Amino acid sequence: MPRSDQLIHSCITFKHTGQQFYLTSIYAHNDELRRNLLWDELQTIARHSTDKPWLIGGDINEVQYTNEKIGGWPPTLRRLKKFNQCISACNV
Repeated sequence: MPRSDQLIHSCITFKHTGQQFYLTSIYAHNDELRRNLLWDELQTIARHSTDKPWLIGGDINEVQYTNEKIGGWPPTLRRLKKFNQCISACNV
């Protein structure tokens, strides 16, 4: 599994039922190039975490569509494409 300063990935087990799920907590970098590493890491996790439900949450610092961004510089199509490719590859 990847080691990252942008995420924590763990397997959670409910004590009383034994049910398990994966939890990935994200705090993405503001820098686009560093976030690209995060997208790669998430795709690696997705390939190795297919046996249990997967919950992803946190501060991703990216939008899926241009109309989701309010204020500041608009996201580039390149950024949107990379993020959306990650979403698709991870099946989320």
